[in-house]
Amino acid sequence: MSDLNDLKMLLESRYPIVVIETWEELRALDLIRRLGMREGRPVFAWNVVDGLRRLEFEDAPSQKHTVEPDALLGQIRGTNEPGIYALCDLHPFLKDEPRHTRLLKEIALHHERLHHTLVLISHQFSIPPEIRRYCTRFSLSMPDEKQLEHIVQDEARRFKQEKGERVRADRASLDRLVRNLRGF
Repeated sequence: MSDLNDLKMLLESRYPIVVIETWEELRALDLIRRLGMREGRPVFAWNVVDGLRRLEFEDAPSQKHTVEPDALLGQIRGTNEPGIYALCDLHPFLKDEPRHTRLLKEIALHHERLHHTLVLISHQFSIPPEIRRYCTRFSLSMPDEKQLEHIVQDEARRFKQEKGERVRADRASLDRLVRNLRGF
């Protein structure tokens, strides 16, 4: 819940671009989707294979014409409805690509009028100097012991469903397992 509140504060602080460096792309997308739904803002996700699609609707069709970064950024720039755009595969398209950097800058410069927020998600992201002042970084927090215990219990339930066998552990073993998972 703290990640949700922290990300909400960043979006409210009027940064047009939020950078999330993580290997947990699905977790980041889920967080952004939940925030958009909570705030009543449309959320879109983009990747280089599918193009742009609404993130709140599981079966939302992809907009295949937005697979190329030029088309994607041009569409965002030309859209008047405020939205949150989670862009997952953009990082390689910013290196030595002045057109893409310029389009990002144009979107950022018109943030007060359009109210678009771009969330750039990658395992590693090098921000071009031209847009650095419009960006802020956000890091996903590590799960606490209660969340880890919940994850272990979910995995035990999934194992039972798939294999038909129940996982058995006493409280001390569960506590030890949760302690050992801290930091993963």
